[in-house]
Amino acid sequence: MMEADETSRFLEEATAYDSAEVMARNWMANGEMTKYLETTTMLWSLVDEAKERSTELESSAEVEKRPVL
Repeated sequence: MMEADETSRFLEEATAYDSAEVMARNWMANGEMTKYLETTTMLWSLVDEAKERSTELESSAEVEKRPVL
């Protein structure tokens, strides 16, 4: 009987773990995570723009530093 109780408890814990994992997946799939991903995507596009602009400014600064022959 003790083995059956232990097996039952193990199965209950496994089911609870699976349920928690499924809930987390559903939370992300239902759009809760989407708002954070959208914000992150917007920020990365700003970072990319800043990198491009920085590269442009560095290039123009190098052109200005070159001596005219």
